[in-house]
Amino acid sequence: MSTLNRRDLLQGGALLGVAGGAALAGRRLGSAPAAAAGHANTGHGIARGHAGGVSGPTFRQGARVDHRANGFNPTELLRDFEYGKTRRLASGRVLREWEVFSTDKEIEVAPGVKFPAWTFNGRIPGPTLRCREGERLRLRFVNGS
Repeated sequence: MSTLNRRDLLQGGALLGVAGGAALAGRRLGSAPAAAAGHANTGHGIARGHAGGVSGPTFRQGARVDHRANGFNPTELLRDFEYGKTRRLASGRVLREWEVFSTDKEIEVAPGVKFPAWTFNGRIPGPTLRCREGERLRLRFVNGS
């Protein structure tokens, strides 16, 4: 009778694990997912019960978010940069300053879906602050909440 050393035991266990995983994977690939009770099998797995996203009920029939009520249009903010106010210091460096106000506001995040949010300068996301290398920066934050 031969003795089993630790190396042989670990190699055998790894081999069994790989073979078992391959057998289970092949079994899953060969069968279609079972349909939930009362639902047709659409091939979308468990996510078929969720009707959200852009094809969901909130975006159907041309429903839109009221950007005027929100006070901002997020697509217009993509290239709207805030450069702040600049002045030259006695040392010759440029000082760039911004003032950001925060307020609590209820915004519409999807058609008919309101969310209490913290806005920065009246919008979400807040302003994109732009500056140059070597400038001194000063940000004044005012909590209006």
